[in-house]
Formats: sequence, structure tokens, C-alpha cells
Amino acid sequence: MYTASPARHPGTRRNVPCSPSVPIFRFRCNKRGCRRVFAVLPNLFAPQESVPVADQEQVVFEYTAPISTCAEAAESAGVSASTVWRWVDRAAGTVEQWIAGLG
Repeated sequence: MYTASPARHPGTRRNVPCSPSVPIFRFRCNKRGCRRVFAVLPNLFAPQESVPVADQEQVVFEYTAPISTCAEAAESAGVSASTVWRWVDRAAGTVEQWIAGLG
């Protein structure tokens, strides 16, 4: 995965409603010849999300802990069980990427 160096590439600031600016940090890959640049966006910029990301993370936690069943987690969030499955799958994919980046 990437090894990042925040000092090698400047950050930018983006305007967000109700906030003067939000820092967006950009990183450059340190691998020889790669030189790719990527940004770490805050959850505030999650595209096409009708349920706040913090609420999604709470539902995923309740389901994976296991504090509740998929149906109970879906009911508490007011979404369908398939939506909970999609959130859990996305979270699992993110964790797999983090683990792969550590190796």
C-alpha cells in the first residue's frame, strides 16, 4: 500500500456550509517511482449518504459486536437489513485495506 509523507505535499482547504474551512491533507507515496498523491477526506464529504457516517458506524458496531442482530440494527437505524449488510461489507473492506497496508 502507501507509505505517506505529509510534509512532501501541501494540504488544501475547502469551504463547507456552516464552516469557514476544513483542512484536506494530501500525501505522496514514498515508494520509488510511484509519486502518486492521495487525499484523506473527512467523513463530512461522504458522497450520497442519507444516513450520517457516525450513525452507520454505530450500526456496524452494534451488529459486529454482536450487540444486536442485523434486523434489530436495521430497525434501530430505520433502514433495511440489506443496507446494514452493505455498510458492514464496506467497513470490512476498509479494515482489509488497512491490514494490507501494514504488511
